[in-house]
Amino acid sequence: MGTGPDKHTPNITTSKIDALRTSAERLQLVKSFVSAFDEEMIKANRTADYRTLSRKIMDITSVYNKLDLNNAKLNISGIELSAEDLLWLGKQVKEGSNQPMTWTEYWDLIVVVDTTATDFLMQVSETYAEMLRYSVKTWPSNKTMTINSIDTISRALAATLSNKDYTNMNTTILASEVASIMADNLARMVTQRTFPNTEQINSAVQGVISLIQKCLYILQTILTPNMPQDPTVDVMRNYLEYMKIFTSGGTAAFSLQEQTFLVQKQLQKYFVQKVLKSKASQTALPYLTLALRKLMDYLAQLIQMGDEQLVLEDEEYVFISVEKRSVKAVAGTQLKRPRVNVDLTGLTTTHGLVKCNASQVTFKTIIFKKNPYFWGEFADRITSYVPVLQIDGAVLPNARVTYSFQNKVEAACNDKTPTYKEDNLDKIIYMVFDRQHAADDILFFIRPNTTGLKYDVYLRIAEKPNLKEKKFDYHTAMKTDHWTNEDGYKLLIKSSEFAGTGKIWIALKPLLEQGSDDTLLKSKFCANVTSVSCLEWIQKKAVWDKDKCRVSPTCTRSVTVCDCDNRMLASGEPMTVGTTSYVPLSEIDFDNKVVDELSIGRGPVIGVIIVLGSLYVLFALWAWREDQKDKYKWSYSLLIDNDIADNAFYIVSVYTGLRSASGTNSKVGFILVGEDGETDIRRLDDDSHVGFERGSVRTFVMSTRRYLGELICLRIWQDDSGGNNSSWFLNKVVVTDLADRARYIFVCNRWFDYDTGDKKVDRLLTATRHHRSFTEFISYTVAEQHLWFSVFLRPIRSNFTRVQRLSCLLGMMCITMIVSTMVIRTPNENTRINEVKIGPFRFSLENVQAALISLAVGTVVVTIASFFFKNAENNENKRYRSWVLDNYRKANARFKFDPSIVGRDFAPPAEDALQYNYIFLPHVCIYVGWTILVMSVVVASSLIVLYSESWKLMKSEDWMTSFFISCLCSMFVTEVIKVVCFMLVYAMMCPRAYEPPDPEMDIDSLEEITKRNSATLNIGPHFQGVLPLPKIPDEKTLMNNQINRIRNHQLIKILFQLVVYSGLLYIVYKISYESRDPRSFYLKNHVSEMFTFNKVTDLKSYTTWFDEQFINNYFSKTYYGASPDTETQPYTEDLVNFRVGPARLRQLRITPEPCIGPLATKTVCHNRFVEKKKQTHDFCKGWVLFPCPETEKSTSLTSTAWLYKSSDEVWGFTTIADYNSYAGGGYFMKLDVNSDVSKKIFSELKENNWFDNMTRAVILEFSLFNANANLFVYAKFVAEFPEMGGFLPYSTVSVLRLFLHSGPDGDFIMILELVFVLIMFFATLGIAYQLFTDPKTFIKSIWNILDILALIMSYVSTTMFVIKLGIITKTIKVFREDKNEYIGFENLEFYDYFTNATFGILVFILSVRISRILGYSGKINEMAAVICNAADDLRGFLCVFSIATSAYLICGTLLFGRDEGRFKTFFDSFGTITETFIGKNKVTDIIKSQPIYAEIYYATFLLLVLMTLVTMAAAILNFSIADVREEAAKLAPTNIMELIWDRIVVLAGKLQGPKKAKKASVVRRDSESELREILADLHLFISNLKKANRYRLTDHEEEVPVVHTQNNVRKTNTSGK
Repeated sequence: MGTGPDKHTPNITTSKIDALRTSAERLQLVKSFVSAFDEEMIKANRTADYRTLSRKIMDITSVYNKLDLNNAKLNISGIELSAEDLLWLGKQVKEGSNQPMTWTEYWDLIVVVDTTATDFLMQVSETYAEMLRYSVKTWPSNKTMTINSIDTISRALAATLSNKDYTNMNTTILASEVASIMADNLARMVTQRTFPNTEQINSAVQGVISLIQKCLYILQTILTPNMPQDPTVDVMRNYLEYMKIFTSGGTAAFSLQEQTFLVQKQLQKYFVQKVLKSKASQTALPYLTLALRKLMDYLAQLIQMGDEQLVLEDEEYVFISVEKRSVKAVAGTQLKRPRVNVDLTGLTTTHGLVKCNASQVTFKTIIFKKNPYFWGEFADRITSYVPVLQIDGAVLPNARVTYSFQNKVEAACNDKTPTYKEDNLDKIIYMVFDRQHAADDILFFIRPNTTGLKYDVYLRIAEKPNLKEKKFDYHTAMKTDHWTNEDGYKLLIKSSEFAGTGKIWIALKPLLEQGSDDTLLKSKFCANVTSVSCLEWIQKKAVWDKDKCRVSPTCTRSVTVCDCDNRMLASGEPMTVGTTSYVPLSEIDFDNKVVDELSIGRGPVIGVIIVLGSLYVLFALWAWREDQKDKYKWSYSLLIDNDIADNAFYIVSVYTGLRSASGTNSKVGFILVGEDGETDIRRLDDDSHVGFERGSVRTFVMSTRRYLGELICLRIWQDDSGGNNSSWFLNKVVVTDLADRARYIFVCNRWFDYDTGDKKVDRLLTATRHHRSFTEFISYTVAEQHLWFSVFLRPIRSNFTRVQRLSCLLGMMCITMIVSTMVIRTPNENTRINEVKIGPFRFSLENVQAALISLAVGTVVVTIASFFFKNAENNENKRYRSWVLDNYRKANARFKFDPSIVGRDFAPPAEDALQYNYIFLPHVCIYVGWTILVMSVVVASSLIVLYSESWKLMKSEDWMTSFFISCLCSMFVTEVIKVVCFMLVYAMMCPRAYEPPDPEMDIDSLEEITKRNSATLNIGPHFQGVLPLPKIPDEKTLMNNQINRIRNHQLIKILFQLVVYSGLLYIVYKISYESRDPRSFYLKNHVSEMFTFNKVTDLKSYTTWFDEQFINNYFSKTYYGASPDTETQPYTEDLVNFRVGPARLRQLRITPEPCIGPLATKTVCHNRFVEKKKQTHDFCKGWVLFPCPETEKSTSLTSTAWLYKSSDEVWGFTTIADYNSYAGGGYFMKLDVNSDVSKKIFSELKENNWFDNMTRAVILEFSLFNANANLFVYAKFVAEFPEMGGFLPYSTVSVLRLFLHSGPDGDFIMILELVFVLIMFFATLGIAYQLFTDPKTFIKSIWNILDILALIMSYVSTTMFVIKLGIITKTIKVFREDKNEYIGFENLEFYDYFTNATFGILVFILSVRISRILGYSGKINEMAAVICNAADDLRGFLCVFSIATSAYLICGTLLFGRDEGRFKTFFDSFGTITETFIGKNKVTDIIKSQPIYAEIYYATFLLLVLMTLVTMAAAILNFSIADVREEAAKLAPTNIMELIWDRIVVLAGKLQGPKKAKKASVVRRDSESELREILADLHLFISNLKKANRYRLTDHEEEVPVVHTQNNVRKTNTSGK
């Protein structure tokens, strides 16, 4: 053996190497030492002198193996890397001192590693191994290697493998091959020799075993069994943050980002080593396994049956043994090996079915103490010894074999005394553990100090199980047969039953046996968790198969038992089995140590209930009053002019339209004409009130002296005496002849007004028997069947009162709330996706589903209650009188606060003669309906308050959102569907469903009531004269009436518009201003000055700016003596602006193309950047094509900068710079961690030519947040590299406000946004209605066009605002989930700008509308009239002007575009010419470049365009102004102040008191002197109808010519023909 280097060998030590400064000097010293032996080594290798080779190799390696070329090492013990090792990285101290390692030392250790000397020594070791392999390979084939040669070569090769740092994988493969050859020689040597020298052979065997151990040592890599594999920085940081839940330690000297960076780079190194060693192992392990089997054959030759097993063992890596036994002796026992036992039950011989108890069986066992098969799935998680079992001479006939593995780490069980909070009534114990692998089974051990205590077990991912709300992911119960004295209760949860990973919460609910003492719950308690799986190695597939083995329920805390398929029975091959048992980090939480969010969600719930109850009380009072009005509105009244002598009776039903302001207070008269006669002039009025309300159906009983026969027509009019409520929209009049029950329908659907439609107040309607109006059908069905709308409309008579309808809505809301409480799951901020939060509302798919479910339940309950209310019999005795109503009237009689019919004591007398037979349920059913509603409200409210006691705010917000969505869906979905269904049923089965049903009427009783009423009626004071037929006014009177009416209506309309537009303008101002801040300007200037970019002129100055200006200001160090908290708040240098995510470099490149042109000297050119021609391939470092070196990812900081990512992958947006525009994709590089890493990254990019001739733009982007002003900053610095060469800097800094609903005005802004949406909705309906009814008239008004434009801009701005809100939510969510993820606001910047632009346009339009309302309408109308009057001339002028201007634009671009930037493009020329129009022009620049052309160009432009054409435009407008002033509008007032002044004058006149008027003479209709002339006209009309055979009733509406006489003048008005 060698004795070391001789005296002429250069002396080399670690201290000498450390004294050298450069890596070249160190490498030279090492080379000098090795080269001193080159001559002897070459000579020995040439002659295959293994002795000299081995001696020299051991001499040389004994020296350099002692060298420590990397003094700093990580303190990682063993081959498995744990989470604690990673969390302590950054907290280690220097060797020999207590000083923590600095960032520079870590940086040099992990990132900046000098491997030149170690790489050289690896090559030296490989050369020496190749020499020894050559010596072995050249050994004569007919001779066996000597024992001495085997021993010498084994020890020499082991010496080359002694230091892992100086050995590569090729050396290991060569050594493995040599080991297999020498083991084979040893096996053959024992066979060939009769009396072998076992002592010498054993020495050689130990040498081979030592060589095998060294090979396994080199092949073994550091494993990360329970950590992310090949993690990115982001994955690693999230993992470290997560693992901090379970571990504790000292405070790191670095930020989390810095610590994460170091950990990730170190893990990437381990991963690369694992990949390289996995490939080497797949080549080397077959040699090593073969060598071990040959060694077992050697041992088998030395042992006899019954002898003790022969063992060859290395302390760390391998154990082999051979044992011979009789089948009888071992059958039914266990084969015991280190940390592994194999069940031999059923062992039998291989001699057929005949059993021979004396048969010999040989057990050959190889046990790898560290898993050598560490590639593929599950491989790096094998924690047990890996046995390779071979049985010769016998078989195990069972289909499965049982292995028992001693766990490497036993699940410790430390007893603790449980403690419980007062509110923990169920005495639940919580436990949390980390589960990394879903494929592992869970072994859960619970050991209470008593057998009388069992548990229910609940598991839930990420959150504590909530047993009250049944929110858990897995549940099982501990059973008595699970109990063992050693481990207590044992529960095996299969991976197929529960596959959750991450933080898993366990809830243990104790179950005491009957009669047990509660003190058992306070006895000591122990619990822990083990994650296990069993796997079998399939050699042919080179994988670990989980399906071949399963975990046995007989496992204990210290032993894992596996039941595996018996592959030895099928193929005779050895079996290799392993386990992945490990104890995850866990913690028992007796006192809820993990602090939950405060349960503050009950406040909003109670607030909603109180507000809902208060609104119900207010609306119920209003609804009750309206119900009392409805009783009289729908009642049958006697006409005031019925006579005691009348004996024919008719029911007259008057339907007033549902349109706005369609009711009237005017007096209405009519004449009804039949074949057998006609009525006198009658008045549609009873003794209760005058007029017809909007949407009302007033029914009168009319009596006549003679029967009219079949009715023909109806003449009806109003006297316009209702003041501001004079207009009337009559839908139809239905007359029922009580003699034969015939119904006559007189359809009108017209206005009775002087200023609407055809401006008539007198109409003649023809009768029809059958009439179906689809529009009327829809409107009345919606008003009656839509539960929400019917509360306010209620168009026809029904037992279903407004109070009942309102109460049904309250019941539905309460049921919806309680069902939502049961349906909504407890939300989680980390798992909730696609959620939009607006104020206190959280809109997500889960909330919509909960809303629909709760709404379905509430609708069913309310439908049942509504059925009872609609169809139950009313109490006739209390129909018009009740205790509440009587007291209300008594109070009104005293204080006179209600002048309506409700406050007066009045009962319609005709109701006594009516009988309603369409009710089929008894009156008690009304109380059933009220009981259902009261119970629903009370029970639901109580349960909601009870359940919400422990709610978090987030769940309360989800509940409110679900309730809000339910109400909207009820209003706009379910009720609409219900209305459509009713419409279909009515259309098919009941066409008159929208009309009130006709009651049964006792004619005799009605006649008696009518006569009694007429006899007791004092006609004089009530009737005050017959209603005369209105005279047709002359044109002057008509004009005056119309002007007065227009003025009155316009005043109301303008005041309404003023309020609406002013409010809308305020809302838009407030909403748009919320995203703006006057401090934005100062913040933008500050950031621009901090990163001054406009002085950068080329790539060299760009790199200088990046290293000095950007890096030093982007990463904070100190600022006026203050130091930042880089861990929690990564500030910029000013310590004011917070870095939101890292900065990012993005490069856009162009693909090379063939050069074109006759002078092209290059074969490849790089042209202008075009999206279609951009480069999208992935590259390795230095723009080298794939594949990349496997070590690049771990050794390079910029491996991701050479990979292309599309805009969809990075959520990118187009950048518009000074010279070109660039899409959102590109080659990206994040600049995170700290300034050192960023500088290193940028330096590596420069060194590897990241900037080259194909680079067209490099964009630096980052985002900041200023918490003081609640403002975000998005900065972008673009370096453009045009194809012409040069450098174009471009920068933009945008200031945004993202938290829109924060601060004291947040909720108020949200309410304004909801109001804005409602205004949009109703404005849409109004404009759509006007466009549908009279589109031509509507379009002609410029103000209506402005309204349409404002509505369009409202929708556009709202859409942009919603998109912006969604982007804000997504962006903030990304940042909160991963604070090191790049947060780009380029999308948000665009939508923010577009949203504010649309709001600005909307503000301008609304301001114009308000300006017009406030008095500028005269001037604005004149301007519009001037433009309209001169439209034809202006169109011609604009055509000529456009041609002339375009000619000068093109000419200027062609003449000056090459020399002057203001003319370089057509668009720039347009801007320059525009400046000329406003007098802001500079001619000096272009005169210097093109003096002659410039002077001619500007002279002709001034002469032809500015002087001639502009003068023509002024002349056209002057002529038009003169024409318009002559035809100024006369009707419309000039401004609103005139209207208000007129109204004040009228009001002042009223305050003076009414003038005394002469008492009008009362003339009864008995004296017919005044009616003769009118009746003569009617007789003439009827006779004309009969002659023309026109009296028959038709189904079509037609106005019949009417001839009437006034002042001896006959006039004929014909309409319709």
